[in-house]
Amino acid sequence: MNSRTALLAAVCTLTLAVVAWFLLSDKPGPAKTEPPAGPTWLASLDASPITGLEVAAPDGSAAVLSRHADLGLFLILSRTGTQGPASVVWPVDDTRIRSAARLLADAARAPAGSQSPTSGAVAFVPGVKLTVRNDSVTPPQIHLATVSDSSTWLGGVAQLQTSDQATPLRIGLDLAKVFVPESVMAWRAPDAVPAINLAEPVEIVVETLAGPVNLKKSGTQWNLPDWLITADKDAVAQLTRAAGSIGVKRFLGDSSKAALEHATPTLVLEIRSAIKSVNTGSGEVQRRSLVQKLRVFGAADATGQTLMAIASGGWDEPGAAPMWGPMLLTVGAADVNAVAADPTAFACRTALEMPGADVARIYFCRPATGEDLASLSLTSPTVEAMEKGAAKAVLTRDIDGWTLKGLTAGGKKDATSIEPLIALLTKSAAAKITYLAPAAVKPWINIIPATSKGPFCTMCVGIGADKAGAKVLVVRRGKAFYFYAGDEAAKVIDLISQLVPEEG
Repeated sequence: MNSRTALLAAVCTLTLAVVAWFLLSDKPGPAKTEPPAGPTWLASLDASPITGLEVAAPDGSAAVLSRHADLGLFLILSRTGTQGPASVVWPVDDTRIRSAARLLADAARAPAGSQSPTSGAVAFVPGVKLTVRNDSVTPPQIHLATVSDSSTWLGGVAQLQTSDQATPLRIGLDLAKVFVPESVMAWRAPDAVPAINLAEPVEIVVETLAGPVNLKKSGTQWNLPDWLITADKDAVAQLTRAAGSIGVKRFLGDSSKAALEHATPTLVLEIRSAIKSVNTGSGEVQRRSLVQKLRVFGAADATGQTLMAIASGGWDEPGAAPMWGPMLLTVGAADVNAVAADPTAFACRTALEMPGADVARIYFCRPATGEDLASLSLTSPTVEAMEKGAAKAVLTRDIDGWTLKGLTAGGKKDATSIEPLIALLTKSAAAKITYLAPAAVKPWINIIPATSKGPFCTMCVGIGADKAGAKVLVVRRGKAFYFYAGDEAAKVIDLISQLVPEEG
């Protein structure tokens, strides 16, 4: 093949390639038009404040949610039929509402062409009606939308008609089924004490057939006021977690007509929380008490693994109706059993709930004669009375150590010799704590520890014996008795004997 023939072949090949490219390439056509997007309010619903939502079915049944202004949580009630009664109110988790709003907003923002098409033209038949409220603005915003009737759901697609747009949006059936009253009622918080994390509790009462356990908070400290002692904050925190973990197995409805309303519960759990709210009129900060109450009764099934219960919540104010409940429901027996009802479980494990370094002075006084350890009055004398002779011995700490004034020779005392007493009172967990007075234990000495601000409390010390005959130190604080044994107790008994001899 000569060069001329090769050149002609190359030109022919190039010509055929250009022709093929034109024949096979896409020709420009008319610009694609996206169907109209949803209304602005619907597309931005996941970022907009929502204070109310009503889902009403054609038969008149409805699920109505409203945001409580002071508590900041949503409450839900259901209505059966147009003239039917409303069920009891119950809190709803905000995340459920926000998730539903996000699903609607995503459907409104998605182009309709990306949805699965329906087979043929389907007329829009109104079904469930949605009413979305935003009362945080003036005037309040109310938006309406209607989901097509389930009889028109074809090809996995339903329609959503808004009041401000003529063309319905196509949405998936999974989203349409979310907005029916029965589904919305499933948004109820699955906790028997649903608002326990709304604010920190300030008072807790656990009552069983054996009696009540009262816990009250003062400042940052929890107390057992019935026993005049300090409560262990870790034990109270554990109780709060256990109460918040009691799950609802099944909602049964209004308890007012149930026979259990007049029955004796096996356990009553009452939690009081302090709620701060701002008065919209005056701007003043109001403090109110929210009380949540759970009454637990007998078994709900043959296995005994679920129990009947009644739960409610509302303001602790005269004449105030419950904000939610009383709801008849079932709870797990294991969850209820995790709630401690023994007062000794909440007692501070040390007789004195303060750091040893904060003890600046210790007064030793003789208890009244002729009284036992249980009936002895533990009222502290005044500082002036103790300084003028009521105290038989006084230990005072300064930067140089401890100084003793009293029956034995006064002067400096070795800090290491005083440390066992300080450690026993402030660091050592008692071997046993009881509210029953020990037998054959007589008052020996009153110990009144004081800080730089004055006396802290009065404790009475007695000496008992264990089954083996070894000495046991018994410290009474309030109405509780703390037992200490072993070498630790022996050192303290010996120390006090030296500071305040019996013959003194």
